[in-house]
Amino acid sequence: MSHSKTPLKAGLSALTLAGLVAVGCTVSGGAAFAETPQGGASQASTSDPAANPAIAAAQAALAARLASGHAAAGATTAAPPAGTPTPGPTSTTAPTRPAMPAWTRLAGADRYATAVAVAKRAYPAGANTVFIATGANFPDALAAGPVAVAKDAPVLLTQRDSIPSSTLAELKALHPSTVVIVGGTGAVSANVATKIGKLSGVTRVTRIGGADRQATSRLLANFGFGSTGSEFAFVATGANYPDALSAASIAGTLGAPILLVNGAARSVDSATAAQLTKLHVEDAVVVGGPAAVSFGLQRTLPADSGRLSGPDRRGDRGEF
Repeated sequence: MSHSKTPLKAGLSALTLAGLVAVGCTVSGGAAFAETPQGGASQASTSDPAANPAIAAAQAALAARLASGHAAAGATTAAPPAGTPTPGPTSTTAPTRPAMPAWTRLAGADRYATAVAVAKRAYPAGANTVFIATGANFPDALAAGPVAVAKDAPVLLTQRDSIPSSTLAELKALHPSTVVIVGGTGAVSANVATKIGKLSGVTRVTRIGGADRQATSRLLANFGFGSTGSEFAFVATGANYPDALSAASIAGTLGAPILLVNGAARSVDSATAAQLTKLHVEDAVVVGGPAAVSFGLQRTLPADSGRLSGPDRRGDRGEF
């Protein structure tokens, strides 16, 4: 299976999601989603790696497996020629402090314009495929992120019954032939789909939507990776966004789906288990602590599983 997508586009796909749940909300001056204990959930001390050596060791092993997958996604360094002398002892001089990396802000007047800014940065020459998801809630866009990376496509946001002017202008500028609408008509209406289908150059409009957010994430995983399979899959609660958002960029880099689940369930549901099996997933990475995704659900996943979590949602991001 291929891991050829660039870290830049994987990171920018996550920025679109961040624009939906964070940056766009800030710029537009209004909170969009209430934070609940479910996502990035607080945990008992027994789930804190610092307090539990066994968990720390398990997370280190999982990190090594993820790192090997990440290495496959990026450029490799050629081995030195045979006979190259082994470097001598390194200097004992204290290393210099690395320079702070350069950073750029991508933002717009609201979440829709922020998604446009990200798309312009990643796809200045246009894109053959564009994903469209509601800007009113997080699950559809979040699960679409890694799939969009696999399809080399940006994610733009829309309102249910009308297309924001910034999104419409960017759709015309990107000039895609295929537009993938994420979510059912309750998220993106049939009228919006029809209007998109009439845009110049658009020859195919596909809708990917299930009965709920978990089902939509499974359909997206199948759409993005059904023909190739995926070594990794990330499993996160569908009740809130921080854990899945933390996984979005690395999932895009690794060519791995994000499957949303009912984290309070005592075991994995049959549909999610079947999707993991169909994709030939070898490592199912649970994101967040047991208050977000239960140990019972993790134990019943049909693949080797590890957990990346911290004492809170910020700690989860630190693990990545």
